[in-house]
Amino acid sequence: MTFPSRSVRAARAAFAALLAALLAGPLAAWAQNAIQSITSTQQAGTEVVRVELAEPLAALPSGFSIQQPPRIAIDLPGVGNALGRNSIEINQGSLRSVSIAQTSERTRLVLNLKQPSGYRAQLQGKALLLVLDGGAGVAAAGPAAAEPGVHFAPAQNAAPQALRDVDFRRGADGAGRVIVALPSTQVGVDIRQQGQA
Repeated sequence: MTFPSRSVRAARAAFAALLAALLAGPLAAWAQNAIQSITSTQQAGTEVVRVELAEPLAALPSGFSIQQPPRIAIDLPGVGNALGRNSIEINQGSLRSVSIAQTSERTRLVLNLKQPSGYRAQLQGKALLLVLDGGAGVAAAGPAAAEPGVHFAPAQNAAPQALRDVDFRRGADGAGRVIVALPSTQVGVDIRQQGQA
């Protein structure tokens, strides 16, 4: 029986160490930030959802709201869930519960509401604050109300807008894809399945 030489064993060990270091880097970065707690309080007539994280966020996360059922979704890239559960019952003010869904790249918070509500997102140290605006129906993300915000899902009484483009494409597996280009980022989308699938 022949054993590999010392140089071959050393090369294999170096390769294994390099591979472990390359794989451990992204995993360590992923594990650095995680949701530690989620609480809800009433402050001066508004409801504030506080999401405590292990590390501060570099920027405000993206999000959107939908009218039916009333929900607000916030995507936290590179953040894990350290709560040990995927749902938190709140039942306070306009907030019913918070659902937490984690993937390999991000965690999505879904605020399940009793009625449609707008929101403002703010960073405060290691916390993300989501200030619910009571039945405003328009969501804005920004550190202060004076700054211009990004608007999502306008109220249902907004004037209808025409689609910019509709494209049909065939996927590699033969599945059909419908690609719809909207006239602006402020257009609300109401997706429904009608007929038989």
